[in-house]
Amino acid sequence: LHGSGRIEVEYCVTCHNQSTFDPFSGDAPVTVDLQTIVHKLHMGFALPSVEAGGTYAINGKHDYSNLVLPQDPKNCLMCHGAALEGGIGAALNDEEWIHGGDAESVIRVITEGVPDKGMLTWGPILGPEKINQVAAYVLEKNAEFIGN
Repeated sequence: LHGSGRIEVEYCVTCHNQSTFDPFSGDAPVTVDLQTIVHKLHMGFALPSVEAGGTYAINGKHDYSNLVLPQDPKNCLMCHGAALEGGIGAALNDEEWIHGGDAESVIRVITEGVPDKGMLTWGPILGPEKINQVAAYVLEKNAEFIGN
């Protein structure tokens, strides 16, 4: 919609942060925080407000209510790569983990996300049991890659 050739998330968070709202949202301000937008764009048609007959529109004209992405939004591989080699998200198949590679750190990052880097807060979406399963999977795969 805007930003021309700027595709790095670092540019997006300059404007799309927790204190930014859609100026066309009227009396009920709608956040344009990057984390919220990414989540809602991934969910589009499945948002509770859309299922209830509403819309998800930004700037009062761009309606994303019928957006359907080709993969499940919980698919970590979309950002972290099929071999956890990284891409949009950080690589998880090496020993250099930005936010810590121990179980507690991995669970915290999955639960709280990394909003300034575009990673969603998965805690309310996945719940503790699924987060523990995802963390165990990532740590197991990482151990295979680094030979532990």
